[in-house]
Amino acid sequence: DMIDYLSDQFRGGCGRSVPESVAASLAFIEQAGDVQHNARISPDTLWLRAVQDIKAKLVRGNTEVTKAPQFTVSMIIALELLVMSKERPAFVRALGWFRLLKIWCSLRFSDTLGMLPDRMRMSQSGLQVVLVETKTTGAGKRTWEVQAYVHASVGFTGYPWLAVGYGIWCSEAF
Repeated sequence: DMIDYLSDQFRGGCGRSVPESVAASLAFIEQAGDVQHNARISPDTLWLRAVQDIKAKLVRGNTEVTKAPQFTVSMIIALELLVMSKERPAFVRALGWFRLLKIWCSLRFSDTLGMLPDRMRMSQSGLQVVLVETKTTGAGKRTWEVQAYVHASVGFTGYPWLAVGYGIWCSEAF
């Protein structure tokens, strides 16, 4: 999700200092939040290469639009299993759930900024989400808000990852 965020910033026309600032902010938050070293994103090679790649594109002035890499079925299955794994920390499981929600709702990172937690509704049939202030909705736009829906049975494993992840997302500890 951090790579998605940085890519969205790049596509939106960010300044040259943004990649380094985002990387430094992430490292600070992980350190201040006492995230275990092996669970941190900031020292990850893939993350560091993404930061350097976007920084290089900004210096060159390369603004070609590229599509985000597609998730394979095996990657989605792995995320579903992650959400269901009680051995993993709640925040890791919640991030896996959030990523699955982005996939199944076809959301950009910026769309999730307008996803209001108090307007999410889980029922036996699925999850309803209200989005405001997206690229196509909000103040000054013809449409104020849109709704997204994920059916309870969506997925490949057959596990109730949607309901379990929603429970973590809405829990007191989270």
